[in-house]
Amino acid sequence: MYASIDRPLLFTWLFVLGFGFVMVVSASVAMQLDYFTRHAAYLGIALVSFLAALAIPLSVWRKCRQLAWMGAVALC
Repeated sequence: MYASIDRPLLFTWLFVLGFGFVMVVSASVAMQLDYFTRHAAYLGIALVSFLAALAIPLSVWRKCRQLAWMGAVALC
């Protein structure tokens, strides 16, 4: 199931998440600990959502692409 993962894209995505986390932590070191815990919670939610999306077969994504596109436009 995970054999067709685009590894450079996955590692780039994880790098950007990690880099963003480090930037938020370093910027909020003089502030409250609330920024760190909130961002860590959002990062955890993003990782769980990513794994859930990864578990859905590509055929399902192809069937629902128009609905997903309209939902993304509506959210914007």
